[in-house]
Amino acid sequence: MEPLPDEKSDLLLAIRNEFHQENPPTLPKGWERFTDDIKAQNYWEGIEETKPFWGKNWSTLSLDDFDKCWGVFSWLPKENIAYFLGGYMTLSISSEPYDFNFCELFDIFDPREVRRKKAKPLWALNRIRIAPLNARQRIIIVEYLKFLKASGFDVDTSFMQGFLLGSIQE
Repeated sequence: MEPLPDEKSDLLLAIRNEFHQENPPTLPKGWERFTDDIKAQNYWEGIEETKPFWGKNWSTLSLDDFDKCWGVFSWLPKENIAYFLGGYMTLSISSEPYDFNFCELFDIFDPREVRRKKAKPLWALNRIRIAPLNARQRIIIVEYLKFLKASGFDVDTSFMQGFLLGSIQE
């Protein structure tokens, strides 16, 4: 079932109202050096993954930026995730065909999967990653996922939706 155009425009407006900011995040002070937000042996990967995003308004971001740096949400400081996530969601549904790479980009893992040993630390990491998102932002992400599903996205996002909504009540 194809979503009605007003559903799409309402969703885009809600994303803009909750995620956009007039001044895009700039390269954080000291980002070139190892910081607590980068947990990797080779922190340069994080610097390279985020470099194309700093200081960019949503109008200058492109899906190509996210495709080239598919791990960007794993490397961004948690304070900046909402802004760039909103930009991605807007880009992904602004034109057809819709871009369905959200699950890979945001990287929320389902602990019910076979990878149970990896799931527990990832579950904790994902909780930290979404912590800066307010309740309204989490609800909008769920609405975005529902929109994708109605548009033909064939991956089950019910667990991700429950994860986001469940975190509101904690």
